[in-house]
Formats: sequence, structure tokens, C-alpha cells
Amino acid sequence: MLRHPGTYADYVALPGFGVYRLSKLGRLHQVLDAKLQPVKVARPSIKLGPESAVVKVFAATLDHAPVIGAIRKLSGTMEVVFINPTTLSVVWQAPLSEGVVPESVTAVDNGIMYADQNSGTISELSPNGAKTVWKLPTNSNAWFARIVALVVAK
Repeated sequence: MLRHPGTYADYVALPGFGVYRLSKLGRLHQVLDAKLQPVKVARPSIKLGPESAVVKVFAATLDHAPVIGAIRKLSGTMEVVFINPTTLSVVWQAPLSEGVVPESVTAVDNGIMYADQNSGTISELSPNGAKTVWKLPTNSNAWFARIVALVVAK
């Protein structure tokens, strides 16, 4: 889900763990358990940044384990963070290039893929580093690029 300044809270569902709410003030906490029942006991929460700093939250995986992904903009730079759904602690974070189109960010196993408007590429970022997956045609505008499907050849 994409966030815009002054908007409502966002939610992310994580299979096997439940539903998490990102408040408009930037705090992430669990609201439904794995059985989709309301959380009755206070659970940990994590502050991801000041109001409207979090641009997007999404379900992802890291080392084949479910995590909560977030794109946030702090001090003018964007970064991706992966959060452990049990402890709500950051397990991986990395800076994003200035050209990343937040709407294009898509979770892949162990990282993300995104369109970069400055380089005109579709790139993948993981704990192992970043790599260019595809160079967009020179007459395209990466702002309008969206990753609609990922096909893995075996």
C-alpha cells in the first residue's frame, strides 16, 4: 500500500502471522493474529519514522521467512527495511537510489525489485547487493513502469 501525506493508516497481511497496522504517525503494530482474531494482549510495536515518512508497506520474505517490508523516506533519502513479524525489529535495511519509483517496488524472495527512473532500469536489491535485471527501452519513462508479474525460468 502506498502512503501519501495526511492519509489514513495502512495495513499489511502476513500469512501465518496476522495483520499489521501502520498508523498515520508511523508506528507499526499487530492488530489481528494468525487466526485473524483481534490481538488482546499488548504486542511490541516499532516506530518507522515521523508522520508520512513511510511511503509503502508490503509482505515480503527474507531467507524464505515472512517479513514486513517498508519503504521510508528519512532526511531526503529512501531506504527499504525488512521487519521480523514476531519481534518487530529490523532484520535488514538498505538505502535506495534517488531514482526508485516507490509505486514499482515489488517483493521477491530475499529482496525487492523496482524501476529506477534515473538509470532507466528494473533492478533487484537483496542483502547480497543490487543488480540490474533489465534495461528499459530508451524511449520509455520509468515513472510509468510497473512490475506486474515475475516469471522465474527453471
